[in-house]
Amino acid sequence: KREEVLARAASHDTLNGNRLRRSDDPQPRNTPLLLNRKRKAETGENLPCVTVTRRATFSAAHRLYSRKLSTEENEKWFGKCCRANGHGHNYAVEVSVSGPVDPVTGMVIPMARLKGALEQLMADFDHKNLDHDVPDFHDVPSTMENIAVVV
Repeated sequence: KREEVLARAASHDTLNGNRLRRSDDPQPRNTPLLLNRKRKAETGENLPCVTVTRRATFSAAHRLYSRKLSTEENEKWFGKCCRANGHGHNYAVEVSVSGPVDPVTGMVIPMARLKGALEQLMADFDHKNLDHDVPDFHDVPSTMENIAVVV
């Protein structure tokens, strides 16, 4: 019965943008397994570990341009994406938290806490010009890699 409940929990919950993944899914994450082993070594408990993922989307404008490069070098590296007026994208962000399921609450993290963190991110990024409105991008290009670092 317990395995059946865990199997259902591991399936995708498309409502509210939540997704749960067990640590033994085809895409395993080392973190939950390591946390589970550590917990077992410390307490003797073998708690199930899961990864909880929350997804959000935002729309933002940006311009791919580096002040460290000449105009010609920027055009070579970034092509039409370095034009002065910039352009916009719709972004998707997935935030995952992995760990053992707390035996008292039945959760890895309170969903309201994860939701609050994503709402703050949306307030900072949604319908903004990343290069002008987000201080992290004043001195670095707003590439996908740098956006992932900032997020």
